[in-house]
Amino acid sequence: MKISFEIEGTLLADSAVQMLALSLNRSGFKFFWDRKKPYMRPMILTKRNEEDATDLEFKKMLDQFGFSVNDVVFTNGKPKSTFIDENAIDMHFDFDPEEVSEINNNCQGRAVLVGYYK
Repeated sequence: MKISFEIEGTLLADSAVQMLALSLNRSGFKFFWDRKKPYMRPMILTKRNEEDATDLEFKKMLDQFGFSVNDVVFTNGKPKSTFIDENAIDMHFDFDPEEVSEINNNCQGRAVLVGYYK
């Protein structure tokens, strides 16, 4: 199963998602296929720009949950649905209702709305 997480409003904001990501990482469960490397790995999917890969605060956020910059896909402001569809992601956790709707309406995979409180 291919799973991705949004970081700031989802992974950082929702304790259930935090527990899921930490448990999967600690157990060695790898759930995203990286075409560049012959193994499975977890993934963060963000609309951030690639320049953020060098940001120390961003690296600290990732490290909290056992991720590194190598586990991040930067869409550079483009909709996440494009990447999710092209890479057959089965499940994506996100706080943005518009992103979740876009994914659920236009992709094979499903998005779960978490960390969004209005």
